[in-house]
Amino acid sequence: MGLGANSQRKVAIYDCPKVVGSAILKTMARCGHEVLFEGKLTTETAKPDADVWITKWTALKGPLALENCRPKIGIVSLSVGIEHIDPVAVEEFGLKVVPCPHFSSASVAEHAIALALRNSYNRSVLPPLSSGQVVFSNFSDEYAERIVSNILFRSRQIDQGIKRAKKLDYTRYDEPWDNRELQDLNVLIMGGTPSAADLAQMLSLGFSCNLFGYDASDSLEAYGIRSIHPTDFYEVVKGMDYIFLCTEKFEDLNLKQKIDSERIRPPASEFSESNVSIIGTGRIGSKIARIARLGFNCKVTAFSTTVKSELTRLGVQYASSVSEAIRDANFIFITLPLNSETHCMIGGKDLADLSMDRKRVLVNVARDRVVDNDSVLASLNRNNQMTYATDVLPNDSILWQGGVPDEMTMKFVNHPRVVATPHEGDCSSGSLERLLQEVADKVSAILR
Repeated sequence: MGLGANSQRKVAIYDCPKVVGSAILKTMARCGHEVLFEGKLTTETAKPDADVWITKWTALKGPLALENCRPKIGIVSLSVGIEHIDPVAVEEFGLKVVPCPHFSSASVAEHAIALALRNSYNRSVLPPLSSGQVVFSNFSDEYAERIVSNILFRSRQIDQGIKRAKKLDYTRYDEPWDNRELQDLNVLIMGGTPSAADLAQMLSLGFSCNLFGYDASDSLEAYGIRSIHPTDFYEVVKGMDYIFLCTEKFEDLNLKQKIDSERIRPPASEFSESNVSIIGTGRIGSKIARIARLGFNCKVTAFSTTVKSELTRLGVQYASSVSEAIRDANFIFITLPLNSETHCMIGGKDLADLSMDRKRVLVNVARDRVVDNDSVLASLNRNNQMTYATDVLPNDSILWQGGVPDEMTMKFVNHPRVVATPHEGDCSSGSLERLLQEVADKVSAILR
């Protein structure tokens, strides 16, 4: 990763998921730093002799207030915001506080799309990620979205995440970090029929997969497909994540993990060409917009404080209010940062005024306090056309620290039209690699 050595400084790592804390510890050691502690922050484990603390959502208040214990130089917070760190104390003691969002925007955006699709499709019929390559036979255009949804569920291990949320299991050990991003997956399309056009659009333009073709249709060239020469065929096949047989010509090939496309049933309603609303077009929201617009031909309406020209060029329309943005939406994605202006921003009259003339899926991959939980719950109870898909249950920051769920949390967990995962949108092998490099850079910046 190009991590250069520095003169040895002292670092303490607090309240990170086990796999993250362990990985950061090794990274800090490779950078030449001494790690004094890795684990839960308490008054006993606080290390005031450390130059830098690295924390994940540690609320530095009460007994753990910075007046009582603090590092010498600064804090790296593995979060988008730093509202959990007392700004008055930070200024008083001259501490450097640096946010270090530990996620890949692609990882969170793909998780958001998976949550949305999980409200239309049943669980994946594909084997686990550990089983390796999957081959789809009997492929035709009508299966494109169904199959992409299954690939997405498999890559995000979404069904396991749903089970963990039901159990309020926020431990986040190794398994969620095995998630893969569709971005840069290798996909081979075999056959000369044009039936893979929708598939190629979703995977290439939507998710930025690498497409390869063998005896494939020339119509797929628009999606950047790379033709394979017959002499290279068997070598290239080994490196493919997914293979699609778009003709019976290759059905007799001895390929493992073969799945009949017809096994994947159609949904009640499709994501393709639906009306999508995105509240907040930062890195994550912009990625969701591109997937929906380019990959699935959705009509995308956004609301944000900043209008992005790169999105308007794709046909994304900006609304002047949340109410206008969500009025006609089938799928509503919430990707706002949490601050004083966005606290409980989604809810109230905006949700109450939504008509019951269509199915609506509200997807939250931001923070739990961005939505007004009472309003969302009331809308779910009033409108049986609405479902809520969330990676952040109420009381989320307490849950991942092992705290006791409150009554509101349990109402959402047990609601029949709520699909939840335990704050795993950022979990992927790609996210972890990016996090380690970014933490190293942030620590170095603080120590300069």
